[in-house]
Amino acid sequence: MMLAANRHGALAVFCGAAAALVLVTGASALLGDSLYHLLPPATLRRIAGAAFIVLGGILLVRR
Repeated sequence: MMLAANRHGALAVFCGAAAALVLVTGASALLGDSLYHLLPPATLRRIAGAAFIVLGGILLVRR
């Protein structure tokens, strides 16, 4: 981020990062809402738990 802020205006970098955060959050909310209506809650909890374990394992292995 510091390199980008040095090459471009700090305000432009901030606005780009803020816009990306808003877009990713909105997309995640829409996807989550869609899955909530398509799948039973128990299945969603299992998927979320499995994803948490897999991502945690990946983080541990990459260290």
